[in-house]
Amino acid sequence: MFAGRFTISHGNGNSYSGDFNGTFFPSGQIFEVHATWRITEGSRAFSQISGAGTAKGVANVVNNAFGPTPGPGSIVLDGSIILDNANEQ
Repeated sequence: MFAGRFTISHGNGNSYSGDFNGTFFPSGQIFEVHATWRITEGSRAFSQISGAGTAKGVANVVNNAFGPTPGPGSIVLDGSIILDNANEQ
């Protein structure tokens, strides 16, 4: 399992961030990646942002001193982001 935090910055102090977590499933010489993500906060232009979704992908198996671990790969995000600035002035 894995978990972490992400931040997306767009300049001028505009950013949003959130949490993600998921699992790697071994499948031959790759790991399948299944995860979820959720936006938890935003600043300035993104102060009213919300969103969540899933992520799926694959990562190559890398063998090291700790055994097989996930290496480089690719992931596709799916979900929705809502930016409600209607009440901002």
